[in-house]
Amino acid sequence: MKHDKITAETLETAALYALGALSQIEARAFEIHMNEECSACNAAYSQFEGVVQELGYSATEATPSPYLRDILVSRLEKEPRTSNRVIAFPDQEKPVDPIQFARPKPVSTFIPWAIAASLAIFTLVSFFAWRQADQQKAALQQNLTIAENQLNQYRSLVDSQDIRLIKLVGQDPAQTSGGEIYWDTATNRWVVTASLPPAPPGKVYQLWFVTSDSQVSAGLI
Repeated sequence: MKHDKITAETLETAALYALGALSQIEARAFEIHMNEECSACNAAYSQFEGVVQELGYSATEATPSPYLRDILVSRLEKEPRTSNRVIAFPDQEKPVDPIQFARPKPVSTFIPWAIAASLAIFTLVSFFAWRQADQQKAALQQNLTIAENQLNQYRSLVDSQDIRLIKLVGQDPAQTSGGEIYWDTATNRWVVTASLPPAPPGKVYQLWFVTSDSQVSAGLI
């Protein structure tokens, strides 16, 4: 039944519903009544809804008394309870999912190009490494040939029957120094060996032939 205007009964019911003070049955009946588009009850509820929301912020905190707790427990015990029945369904076989095979992924065309590029880079690096090693080998072979030629010259000079040995004696400030000159008088060649302290940085030793009237450089040691 729809109301034509707001009455005292309508205001009381709307106020109790807004406060949550109606029983479950009464609250459900009032909700159904408002859903039937009763303009009077909806207007009354709208007035109290805003007031109730503000009450929650304006009221001071207080601890409820044991007496109030007993009243609430007693009221809850008097409320009708609905039984929750569990409906058991017969077991049903779970359908088996069909076996799904993974589709093979297409091979990317980038992989062959990457492999080819890697092989090309490896070939170039190997070629330059081989070339550098070959150049180093040639340089070592050349130095070895020069050293062997010099050694053969020294041997032929020392083994010569025209060899003369000249002893060199250290003077101040290096009296402990000394040396020897192997002079081949037939070919006018010589080999100098010396025991000298290390020369200062940027300096070398030089051998001089000193006569009564001149000084002749005999080369660097």
